[in-house]
Amino acid sequence: MKLSIFFSFVLISSFHLSSAQRYNALFNFGDSLSDTGNVVLAGLPYGMTFFGRPTGRCSDGRLVIDFIAEGIGLPHLPPNTAKDADFHQGANFAFIAATTLPFDFFHQRGLSKGLWVNASIHEQVDRFEKLLPSICGTPQECRDFLGKSLLVVGEFGGNDYSTGLFASRNVSEVRTFVPPVSQAIAEGLERLIGLGAVDIIVPALLPVGCFPLYLTLYNTSDPEDYGPGTGCMRRHNALSWYHNTLLRRQLDRLRPKYPAVSIRFADFYAQVFDFAINPLKYGSAAQRRVGEHMALPSTPPTMSFSTMFLVLFWLFPSSQSLHYDAIFSFGDSLSDTGNVQVAGLPYGITFFGRPTGRCSNGRLVIDFIAEAVGLPLLPASTKKGNGFRQGANFAYTAATALDFDFFNRRGLGGKLWVNASLSSQIGWFEKTMPSLCSSTPACKNYFGRSLFVVGEFGGNDYNTAIFAGRSMAEVNSYVPIVIRAIRLGVERLVGHGAVDILVPGMLPIGCFPHWMPGEVQRFGDAPQCASPTSDLWASEKAFWDEDQIC
Repeated sequence: MKLSIFFSFVLISSFHLSSAQRYNALFNFGDSLSDTGNVVLAGLPYGMTFFGRPTGRCSDGRLVIDFIAEGIGLPHLPPNTAKDADFHQGANFAFIAATTLPFDFFHQRGLSKGLWVNASIHEQVDRFEKLLPSICGTPQECRDFLGKSLLVVGEFGGNDYSTGLFASRNVSEVRTFVPPVSQAIAEGLERLIGLGAVDIIVPALLPVGCFPLYLTLYNTSDPEDYGPGTGCMRRHNALSWYHNTLLRRQLDRLRPKYPAVSIRFADFYAQVFDFAINPLKYGSAAQRRVGEHMALPSTPPTMSFSTMFLVLFWLFPSSQSLHYDAIFSFGDSLSDTGNVQVAGLPYGITFFGRPTGRCSNGRLVIDFIAEAVGLPLLPASTKKGNGFRQGANFAYTAATALDFDFFNRRGLGGKLWVNASLSSQIGWFEKTMPSLCSSTPACKNYFGRSLFVVGEFGGNDYNTAIFAGRSMAEVNSYVPIVIRAIRLGVERLVGHGAVDILVPGMLPIGCFPHWMPGEVQRFGDAPQCASPTSDLWASEKAFWDEDQIC
């Protein structure tokens, strides 16, 4: 727990001051994961590790929303029921045990006795509307005020499903709650947008099948009911996954409807699932067993959940960065969204339901970046009839940082799949520029409000030689040349007006299955990464660490 807190503070310390000045206020809606005192909890262990006393939080210390407030330079949110509180810097409308759906939904299904509070998402938004006039006066003043505020809406859904499950309803019946829950969240978001909200974060539902309570209540002797890597309840995690899938679809529907609004999805599910798989990575020996099955620690795990929110702000620290007009991406298969068509399963099977040209069964890092900053997924630059005003992707599968001539002079030209070096990709970008902006000043202004992602580059340069049987000593000699090519590419983009650029590092390719020694089993307890290729990764990292890009 303490190391998880430390990690959160490490992320917070990387914020820039401009981030803290970005928002005037913070408003939160949700349940026990973010209630800071609307439902008062007294007695230990609540509050014992940070505040030294119970504060109404369902935690021994702070909650995710507390770390968000600290991260953007605002005070901890007072509960909206607090008397004589000043709400000009925000308020918390979350209630412990709150549901998304109203009382009537559960009453009609004979489940109303399982409700602790009547504090649905619409009830919380109602309270927010009643409070607004005391903060900002007229509707227009409130729109201006909310335009400089951050709203966190959720997590919602967990209590809707637990109300059914704890009443002994089967998972199949509870699964039917998911469409109305996701619809209600979307309706709540639209109400907030109608009031003037322009910056909204919507957290995912957690993998409830990993919670000790669920593992205890629904314990079975059938190993097929448990995930092989986590020991979590499969059916219950599938319920969370289904919720998050429908919620994403609702957000995807809202974004084009409200293009001026940033709606970001915070994937708590992935973060907590990783915690279940790799607990030691998050601090202490957090792994324990319930019966024969793995589980999350019994102490309140909210500190680990906070990292997902914090990473979003850590990646995009400047005051401009959360409101980009466009994203332009350059790279290889790690970010190609369709310039080199990849067809057939399993490509695209888990998210899009069809191949999209991505070298992935779902989305790529660049897709998550686009979603995080409220922009549509990037179209491939070769896509015909497409407008690129909100960005384009120039990445090509198998692209290299260095030009064809470099490899041709070394007898490696025939090993290249495509001639799509970084320099070539920027050349294509330059040819696209006249369709995006009409003059040099206009382009500099436009690109000054855009995000550029340059990379990952280098992996295919080294693979080309390694796959041709060249020695690691020769391949290592490519590193400074690759780094220089990336630096020159970044400088070209800066010359066109780019002011916000992300340059991803190279992955530790020695840990890829292709490079692993044959004797290492895929599911071994402690497989070792291939040393020469890991050294290559370290060599490239060293050049960056020595400020070779400057």
